[in-house]
Formats: sequence, structure tokens, C-alpha cells
Amino acid sequence: EVASSWYTLGQINEWKGSHQQALEWYQKALDLRRELGKPQYIAEAQVGAAGVLMKLNRPWDAELLLREAVEIRGRLLRPGNWLLAVTESRLGGCLLAQRRYADATPFLVRSDPILRKQQPTAEIQEALQRLPELRRYFR
Repeated sequence: EVASSWYTLGQINEWKGSHQQALEWYQKALDLRRELGKPQYIAEAQVGAAGVLMKLNRPWDAELLLREAVEIRGRLLRPGNWLLAVTESRLGGCLLAQRRYADATPFLVRSDPILRKQQPTAEIQEALQRLPELRRYFR
């Protein structure tokens, strides 16, 4: 599928550090996936684009995409699903970047125990650092 190729080009550019190009590819993939009405793939592209927006220091823009991705994955996946938990953790991290600690708390508290049961991939390890980061703000 064309949208999957565009998504992959977004990933490649992100890995290379070409964040603006990555964002453009993720956006193309997102637009086509919306047009095709494929919610699980829409959420995937939103999470990819949001990650790049965070790297571009645009957490407010990332938040909009992540909230929609959480909503989509919340409808499609069972509570306790690791992919939903990772998405919630990313949203929590986005809110931390905006210094909205109270808003971040439920997402991080809910996702943390689910992610602790997963294999420790880089993405999971990054997510597991967010709750301790939040706790530092409440000391």
C-alpha cells in the first residue's frame, strides 16, 4: 500500500534526523489513511508524526495527534493492551513537556504497570522513564 511506503519513508527520515522531511511523509501517510478510513493505521501515522513533532519542540501539535490516537486505539484495543499503553505514555510525555503534570498523571499511571510486563524494547524503556520523571516534579 502506498500509505505504508510513505509511513516507512517517514521512519527512515526520522532515524536519519531529517525531522521536517519525516513529518511530511508521516502527514502524507496520515492523510491517505484517513481518506481510506483505516483507523488502526491512522493511529500509527499519528503516533509517528507526534514523535517527530516532539523532536521539533512542538508538543502542543503532538498532543492533538496523540489524543486522537489514544481515542482510536481505545476503541479498537482491549484495556491493558501494550500498544494502547505506549500511546497513552507518549501522550503523558507530551503533557510533561508542556509542564501539565496533573494532566499527564492519569496516562502515565495507567500505562506504567502494563508496560512493565512487556519485553524491554527501546520504546518500552523510554515509556517507563516517564512516570519517574513525573514523580520528580511532585517532590
